[in-house]
Amino acid sequence: MRHRLSGKIMARVLNLRLDILGLISISLFLIVATPSKADLSKQEKHEAATALAAEINRAISRHQTPMDLRDRVMHRVSECNFVHNLASRNASDLDTRRRSADVHDISLEVLILLFSGINMDRYKAIVDSSGDSVVQIFKRQDEKQLRLLLRNCRSLNDMKEIEDAVQELTF
Repeated sequence: MRHRLSGKIMARVLNLRLDILGLISISLFLIVATPSKADLSKQEKHEAATALAAEINRAISRHQTPMDLRDRVMHRVSECNFVHNLASRNASDLDTRRRSADVHDISLEVLILLFSGINMDRYKAIVDSSGDSVVQIFKRQDEKQLRLLLRNCRSLNDMKEIEDAVQELTF
């Protein structure tokens, strides 16, 4: 099953003009968060996504304090997926575009793994809501929210930091 972004949300996201600070932040985030090798194989992406999803699920089960924590985590991973998609389409240089596309593919697969077993209406509601929240961050040019989002996205892509990233979403 391939995740398809709703046309309405994707059109709004792609039509946004990213400010220079946003592009610099996203580019720096991608350089730090991605492996140095560009063009990961499908197998490497799958292995990375499976490991990340398993660690995220373990962290959720350890921090199941708020009842909606799984929804919050899925919402954040979906937001990250939107940001990675934007970066893969808007990055200025080819290498950054390729690396961001790899990160997008991995985060998309993590998202699919996290959403497995979730009813389609709930899935659609979370994805639509996360797309709307990313659009709002860029529309408001909210640098603080953008930094928090990018930091949390980077943490959700680092096995050593997933526990803290999930815990941060409990507040």
